[in-house]
Amino acid sequence: MKYFSCKLEDLLEMDKIALKKSIVEANGRTIMGEMICTNQQTYPEITDAELISSFGSDIILLNQFDILNPIIPGLSVDFDPIHKIMDLTGKLIGIIIEPNVISTNKDNFDNMIAQCIRTKVKFLVITSNPGVQDTIEQYLNTLKRINKIDINKDLTILLGKLHFNNHNETINDFFSEDNILLLKEYEADGVVLPSPGTCPGSDLMTIKNIIDNAHKHGLIAMTTIATSQEDSDMETIKEIALLNKMAGADIHHIGDGGVRCASPENIMAYSIAIRGKRHTYTVMAKSIKR
Repeated sequence: MKYFSCKLEDLLEMDKIALKKSIVEANGRTIMGEMICTNQQTYPEITDAELISSFGSDIILLNQFDILNPIIPGLSVDFDPIHKIMDLTGKLIGIIIEPNVISTNKDNFDNMIAQCIRTKVKFLVITSNPGVQDTIEQYLNTLKRINKIDINKDLTILLGKLHFNNHNETINDFFSEDNILLLKEYEADGVVLPSPGTCPGSDLMTIKNIIDNAHKHGLIAMTTIATSQEDSDMETIKEIALLNKMAGADIHHIGDGGVRCASPENIMAYSIAIRGKRHTYTVMAKSIKR
């Protein structure tokens, strides 16, 4: 079944193989919306998770979220925020993990991953925030450590970079054939790379060739908008969306705009561009009680 047609209860029962299959069957029409967990929510009556979910996000990605001291703006501290967000939105949760975290406190990192598994977090996105120059070795060490803890393979792990300056490191350097093979060997589930037009050097054919290679080795691909272009005008958003689909993206990430979350109307515009009004309005309107 297509990912965006699945109920939360069905998604929670899936292992990573089934989750990846449902994403592939969605034919490049799955959206991951990101929110920052350290800033006040956009509107006081709701969380940003509810906001981006109601405008078309299929997966909620939490940035700057401490799973061991979990706080989501707009939720009472009396709630388990992961389960509460899933209850409110009917959507699975992903968390951003930065490779440099493991080097500061390995025991704390292990506890973080164990807590992700306990609370039913389903996606981990291993990536670096702007200005951080983590190496492929750091990424692989992080991946290896996660898989040592996640023995039942509950976590779907996507790995890569949202930002490249195309000077000290290019997109092709990071996603070389050798590195793609290493990601496969270290049991990554997918690659994360910038959308065409969002970073210097991220043209359509560069991104498409990397995604084709990832697919060849059994990995899925998530393209990202994390350069504040998620708050561009709608025409730009729709153009990026279609470029991503042409490149072969399985998941379309829309960033937090560096503030809270992307503008809701841009998430909807993106969704309509890649899957039309029928699927967009269904995702937006469908009750979690169905």
